[in-house]
Amino acid sequence: NSSMETFGDKGWLSQLSLAEQDANNVTFAKRMKDQGEMISFIKRIYEDNKISGYLIINLKSSKLFSQIIPEGSTNNEAVRIIQDSKGETLFSIGENNKDQVNSNTYFITRLTSTSTQWNYVYAVPQKQIFGKLYWIRTMTFVVSAVTMLIGMLIIFQVNRITFRPIERLIK
Repeated sequence: NSSMETFGDKGWLSQLSLAEQDANNVTFAKRMKDQGEMISFIKRIYEDNKISGYLIINLKSSKLFSQIIPEGSTNNEAVRIIQDSKGETLFSIGENNKDQVNSNTYFITRLTSTSTQWNYVYAVPQKQIFGKLYWIRTMTFVVSAVTMLIGMLIIFQVNRITFRPIERLIK
């Protein structure tokens, strides 16, 4: 018998109203438990087109999202955010004020999962993407400037040598 009185974890009961509003029959809810922050997966179970129960799976946030940063990753400035379908942040790495990630300084990629309706946001600093391009641009400018300077010196010298006999005749 699985009555509510014998069930130890009743913290997800407040999330059932959200589960009943969700058209996908699946709801994800972020909540706190004794073991820390949890993501609860709530799925309605139907029998004869009526809700006969719920399947609830609690996943520890730290374990669920532990693979987001691969070991040896050098991309420490990137911002990674996972939001539920309502826009509540489930997980984030980087940039303390993640609501203000500026699209002028970051390239932002956003993907919405069709199964969970979660938003996956990945923001990489533009300087990290364009760093080598900026270096190439600067080096091209420097090489062009040096080449023009050398060319001007050669032209000046050639003109001086060419017109020296005419200057002698004038004097």
